Amino acid sequence: MMIQFIEAWVGLYASQEQDAHPSAAQQPGQGLVEYALLLSFIAIGVIVALVFFGDKLTTLYSKLGNSIPN
Repeated sequence: MMIQFIEAWVGLYASQEQDAHPSAAQQPGQGLVEYALLLSFIAIGVIVALVFFGDKLTTLYSKLGNSIPN
């Protein structure tokens, strides 16, 4: 019975010690930063695509709009 108490006490202490120093995968806010970086890269990619293909897209949408009957 005393051994079980000591094991429980040591286990409790060990879990608190591990929580005091979270690993990189457990740090709060890390997921938010990763999502923000992902969204910023996607936004930059869309902006670059619009700069290169903007005139072609404008022409395409104009032709498409003009082909639809009133």
